[in-house]
Amino acid sequence: MELLQRYVELLENGTGTVPATMGAMMAFELFDPKGEFVVRQGKLPHWYQPGVTYFVTFRTDDSVPQAVLEDWRSQREA
Repeated sequence: MELLQRYVELLENGTGTVPATMGAMMAFELFDPKGEFVVRQGKLPHWYQPGVTYFVTFRTDDSVPQAVLEDWRSQREA
């Protein structure tokens, strides 16, 4: 709980970043849906849970063929 409170304090103080030393204190663990966690909303929701390892997936702008991208957009707007 102490680590979670520290993370929330950092966010509320406007820094928006977690010091590397805090990350070094955490072991490799998966998200526990029954455990405590914080969800902050910006452009996308950001989930935080102490001791959890995160994976980020992204793609470059031109990695999806234009025809596929147009199909996705039309499906989303339908």
